[in-house]
Amino acid sequence: MNQTSITSTIGWKRKLDAYLHDPPEKVLDLAWHKKRAQNYASGLPLDDAEFARDCDHTAAATDRLPWPKWEYLESAFDGDANRFKHPLGQAALKIPPFNTADFAHDKAWITRPMILEDDDRARFFAFWRLWRWWASEQDLRLAFLPADTRLPDHTIWVHNSIVSALQTCVTGDGPGERCQPAFLLFQIGPVQEYIAQARRTLDLWSGSYLLSYLIGTALKYVALNYGPDCVIFPNLCGQPIFDLLLQDDLWSKIHVQNPSANSNQSLWDAFGYEKTRDGQPNEFGRRRLLTPSLPNRFLAVLPAESAASIAAEAANVIRDAYSQIAEQVWSWAAQYLENAGCWTRANKQRYDAQIARFLEISWQVVRWPVKPHEALDLTKPLPSDASHNPRSGLQTILAIADNTPLDHRDVRNFECPTYPPGTKNPKGMDISKWKDVSKLKPYAKLDNPGAAWSALYQLAAWQLDAVRQTRAWKAWSSGGWETGRVFNKDSLNGKEEAILVVGSSEKEAEALNQAAGIENLFKPGELFGASTLV
Repeated sequence: MNQTSITSTIGWKRKLDAYLHDPPEKVLDLAWHKKRAQNYASGLPLDDAEFARDCDHTAAATDRLPWPKWEYLESAFDGDANRFKHPLGQAALKIPPFNTADFAHDKAWITRPMILEDDDRARFFAFWRLWRWWASEQDLRLAFLPADTRLPDHTIWVHNSIVSALQTCVTGDGPGERCQPAFLLFQIGPVQEYIAQARRTLDLWSGSYLLSYLIGTALKYVALNYGPDCVIFPNLCGQPIFDLLLQDDLWSKIHVQNPSANSNQSLWDAFGYEKTRDGQPNEFGRRRLLTPSLPNRFLAVLPAESAASIAAEAANVIRDAYSQIAEQVWSWAAQYLENAGCWTRANKQRYDAQIARFLEISWQVVRWPVKPHEALDLTKPLPSDASHNPRSGLQTILAIADNTPLDHRDVRNFECPTYPPGTKNPKGMDISKWKDVSKLKPYAKLDNPGAAWSALYQLAAWQLDAVRQTRAWKAWSSGGWETGRVFNKDSLNGKEEAILVVGSSEKEAEALNQAAGIENLFKPGELFGASTLV
């Protein structure tokens, strides 16, 4: 499957097969979970597409430590069983037990989003976007069932999404196929100084929404070509701006059987942004679409061989989107504010030059190594101090793996700084006996590169910060010094030469406000460059 984008039918089928490889109720019936997963896949055209099993092993390594059997979990957490651990804190959610695994299976089964069109990409999007939502409406517990009984700090939905994302990174065919991922950390700006120019709440909203919209266009490009699951942060599932950007390209074209509404409707209608289930206008949904909910950066897992070109194309998509917005602003201003007399050809050239220079786009790609000990070598330059060592987690994982005497492993002997080999931790567990080696299958991989996830992310973040601190900028190709008020700087950012100069009298400012149809849009004496006008 040599490819640089998931454009083929087989690619999206394999992603869906990966997403469905574990059933939502897996932890309730580990012995039969594979049969249950096959049941969920029945009726779907997946017979000719099987995902690479290595993606599952890698995802498991990214999700959790090579943790001991469940008995050790009991002693480690003082018998606090059957609780979902918050991954960023100490909170624990107790999940009331299901009567049977079959009960959970039936609830999840009836909520499978079955689309009416024969479109493999749309089918994957429907399962990714709707299934967890609809299943949790049938039974809230289904949204929180963990992927693992030993370290329940992530849901089965998160695990399946990582597996399908890693499937995107598979190259080669048959026995020679390999999962070769890379991290892409992508950021746009300016943010703080741009939003700080706001003089009222409408300006504040406009600047924030513009940046959310622009990063959303890059996320749309990644999602449509490689899958929304490949974006790790922010989680795109249920993001209103992201949904809005895909409305015309995908959501409105695909129809699905909604078990709750008992009717066929487009995916866009199923989201309920415009109308409630009883057909009434949804003001809350409209407000969600107008909320700047996307951050100015994202982290994605993408094929290593094409991650850099994907980043470059995402940057082009953002610049094109901003140019189109700027062009519409100029056309609007030239029509409604024509009496300002500044919409000249010379000013248009100045305006376009300012638009081209405004955005600051930075990105960094870090390829995953083949072995986790190679990641430890890569992260040696990372800064650390007494309170923070970004490599400590990886060192611990490698020490655990080193204490498991498998002939087929290839892990360097790194000594665990916290629990030296053969010693017991404060809970009384001998980490050298965490794994029953005799029960491990031949393909068990404790040296999986997924174990280095956090260290590799730290490396990507550190390198991106270094890129951004260079503050690279493009000098003007022509210079000169001219005087006069029309060459003064923007009133709000003090950076761009003015395009629109508002008259000094209240009457002149009010005339522009009336022409624009927006109260208090302009104030006497203000000067605006391109980015402030936008």
